[in-house]
Amino acid sequence: MFRVLCLFYRVVKKIILTAFFVTVVFSGYEIYKTRTQSYPFKIILLSDDYQWIRVVLENRTSSHIYFRRLDSPRLFIEPIARLHPLWRWRIYLYPYAGNELDDRNNHWEQALNERDRLIQTIQRLQQEMDVSESSTEKRSLEQDIDRNLEKIARLEQSLKNAGIEYKSYVHGAGSGRSLIQMLENIVDRI
Repeated sequence: MFRVLCLFYRVVKKIILTAFFVTVVFSGYEIYKTRTQSYPFKIILLSDDYQWIRVVLENRTSSHIYFRRLDSPRLFIEPIARLHPLWRWRIYLYPYAGNELDDRNNHWEQALNERDRLIQTIQRLQQEMDVSESSTEKRSLEQDIDRNLEKIARLEQSLKNAGIEYKSYVHGAGSGRSLIQMLENIVDRI
């Protein structure tokens, strides 16, 4: 019985050591590959919802990646946080590219961040409007929401013209209020 346990222990130890060294070798290969090549990289990404995407990686920042799909010439900007955790680690191995692409993409990244900030503001204002009992306060909050929706529409139009992919914001998808109706309300109040 003791010999069987010793033999089992040795086999398990060899398997664990082999797995460790194989992991080290593959990690070293990934680091070598990413540090010796320059952009663009042809890679396969795994999203957080387990979708495989074949892309050409153009650039990365600390929070976003810039890539083109193999079947499309459009530039996509995706948060690194939407990738599978293992692929997040792989993306952080790729270097920052120090070229003109950074400045252009930084502008669009800022536009996307501004859009996200406006969406959060609208959601906060909507919650305040739902809680408020004063009709004048509700009107002023509604006007603020409408102004922010106009800003979002302008930002989304500029992103669309630049060929940047993003998910459109639909305010109150369940409420039935559209952007056109909100703009008509503004015109009626004027």
